[in-house]
Amino acid sequence: MTEKNTVMWSAMTGGYGKQGDSNECLQLFNDMLKDNVEPTDIVFKIILFICSHIGMIIEGWRYFKKMCGFYHLIFSMRHYACMVDLLSRSGNLEEALELIEKMSFKHDL
Repeated sequence: MTEKNTVMWSAMTGGYGKQGDSNECLQLFNDMLKDNVEPTDIVFKIILFICSHIGMIIEGWRYFKKMCGFYHLIFSMRHYACMVDLLSRSGNLEEALELIEKMSFKHDL
């Protein structure tokens, strides 16, 4: 494949993420941005998942806010679930509950 497009970047990032290679996954994400390829909501879900599983709380929040604020993508339940998981795993249950209560759509708690 000669052309690096969003599909290729998503597949590669997801593959490394599922294999647990968080460093390579995040490096690919940064390489994608350097290549001026706009990340999709799916790529952000992968990145948030990685941040959750390796305890990158500050980075997770940064990516979460950047997704909507800079790239103008819309949060879905998947993104909120990753952030709640990130916060819960790190012991920030109050912050996780606060995020759930501020979601842009109705939750079923």
